[in-house]
Amino acid sequence: ADNGEFKAWDGQESGKAVYLTSHPVDTSKQKSAQCYKTGIFNIAAVNWPDSVDTDAKKCAAFAGSGVSVQPLAR
Repeated sequence: ADNGEFKAWDGQESGKAVYLTSHPVDTSKQKSAQCYKTGIFNIAAVNWPDSVDTDAKKCAAFAGSGVSVQPLAR
């Protein structure tokens, strides 16, 4: 969010997701949370919005941030 509050990513714009939490956060009650600001994460371990339904969309979600996701080697 522009005002510095913690906010769930809606899945609409690539590059708008900038942090990742290890647990669900109720953003209506909690305005800040412990989060990861850098790292590479298993794409299948992230809880994605329903509209983010391809690996390409998932990889683009964190574009420009210190967080990235990738599928495990198959």
